[in-house]
Amino acid sequence: MKKRLITGLIIALIWAGIAVVSIVLEGRLFYVFDVFVLVLAVVSCFEVTRLIKQKFAKPYEILIIATIFLSFSAYFILDQFSHTQDFAILAFIGVIVLAIALSFVLVKFSKIKSTQHAVTTSFVLIYPLSLFLFMLGINTIPLIHIRAASILLLFLIAPLTDTFAFLTGSILKGPKLAPKISPKKTISGAFGGLIGGVLAGILVFGMIVSGLFDFFSLRPISANLDIMHFIFIGLLGSIFTQAGDLIASMVKRKANAKDFSNLLPGHGGIMDRIDGMLMAAGAIYIYMSFFMMGLGV
Repeated sequence: MKKRLITGLIIALIWAGIAVVSIVLEGRLFYVFDVFVLVLAVVSCFEVTRLIKQKFAKPYEILIIATIFLSFSAYFILDQFSHTQDFAILAFIGVIVLAIALSFVLVKFSKIKSTQHAVTTSFVLIYPLSLFLFMLGINTIPLIHIRAASILLLFLIAPLTDTFAFLTGSILKGPKLAPKISPKKTISGAFGGLIGGVLAGILVFGMIVSGLFDFFSLRPISANLDIMHFIFIGLLGSIFTQAGDLIASMVKRKANAKDFSNLLPGHGGIMDRIDGMLMAAGAIYIYMSFFMMGLGV
């Protein structure tokens, strides 16, 4: 337990450091968040690949590595030189689609590889690699104040959801949420997780109205902004966080593994820590970029 607490504290400090640097030094060290996401993508894809090949056909590891760097590079280049984020998004997805197609072409010319190798390669390219697009998208939201709020939500919703789900589930116990996928998760814990997500949204709203964004020299979000927006995104982000956790649990169960790796003492691997965050990033990006920006806040 002591090892788990120490590791958890270190992770929390790193999360907080990345969030603060990404917001405070926006414009000078904007790339810190992108590099952070790239590192997460590399390690996470390695962990999922390692897990899969223990029981299933070995993915094309070189193709996966190449796809990670090509997709990220395509995104960065087009985001810098195009007037809209749409081209960067399409480029990222396009590289992954081409890589998936290439994996099936390669097995046709191999005597030792089968379609199963292409299938497992495609799986890693979709899960988790494609999900990192949402994290990249958050960091390139055009309006700085919306971007800052989104980063804060990203680093608060998933941890608070997990924490409240664990505490509530441990205290109240009760019926299992999905016993065949994750035996330890309870319905009471799921509701507790929702409370944690809502709290994250309220905390970020509190940071905004308290003048914290003024301290960061960011243009404040409209004073008329309703707190219900943040309660809703906190709730939605929590739902996606818990869905991501269940998906990860299902993948590990299929591979007969407890964790994706043992990289983090007491916490498993990087993928074990960000499985929910990846899904929450999708909810945050879509809501904040398409709805909040549409309101002109």
